[in-house]
Amino acid sequence: MASTGFSVPILVARVLIALVAAGALVAGFSASYRAAPEVAASTGRVTYACPMHPEVISATKGDCPICRMALEPLKTRSGSGSDRRPRERASFSLPAKPEFRAFDAASRTKIYPTSLEMRAPASAESGDVGTALFYLDESELLTPDEAGFFSPATRATNDAHGVEVRVSHEPPVRWDARTALVRFVAEPGALLPGESGSVKFKTRLRHGLVVRASAVVESADGPHVFVLSDDRRTASRRAVAIGNVIYGYAAVVSGLRENENVASRYAFLLDVERRALAEATP
Repeated sequence: MASTGFSVPILVARVLIALVAAGALVAGFSASYRAAPEVAASTGRVTYACPMHPEVISATKGDCPICRMALEPLKTRSGSGSDRRPRERASFSLPAKPEFRAFDAASRTKIYPTSLEMRAPASAESGDVGTALFYLDESELLTPDEAGFFSPATRATNDAHGVEVRVSHEPPVRWDARTALVRFVAEPGALLPGESGSVKFKTRLRHGLVVRASAVVESADGPHVFVLSDDRRTASRRAVAIGNVIYGYAAVVSGLRENENVASRYAFLLDVERRALAEATP
């Protein structure tokens, strides 16, 4: 009995010492675990990744060894967990569904001749200056001093074609994602301030890049398309500037190159897939 009474306090003391040591170890591990993201965020290091092949990551600038595209910078996110937003994926694996693999689900961008009438809604700002709202691809084709006619909607003019006007030397001003304001001038007093109508310049043929209109997805941050890898395993979201849409083709102002493969069907579903992946990414 004596030996048992002697061993109990010793055993209790040993247990207490072990608990204290374990608590210190857990506390140290927790502190180091919390500190790791803070250190990573404070460094703000910039890495580079391929927009088409996200598995290709580099610490320096360069080209992707798979597709030869330029690597894009990816900065480490910082801040607390409450400040984090769903991460926008530059690219993601294409869902393995038959509709996305169909031969007509993708198409190539191409140079396509388009006949443009070059007529747009317009209004007069003063007695000799007016503005017209053209599509972006149309506004790029107009040249300073080019002659045209303004047709008022509320009055007749001496010339059946309308009031003769010329394109101003001021550059077009972006109005929204697809249009631009183009100024035109007339003889003093030929226009009535505030009157509206349309302006018409000579018809021309545009030999420019086009993409199928069904490939363009409209969003709050502007139109975009999904560029596909040649094996159709990867899709990359890319912002584009689009102009007029004629016969199912949208004029590409910027954002794409000739012969790039884009999702021409189910583009909206791909956008839903992309957003779902972004929400699921921690």
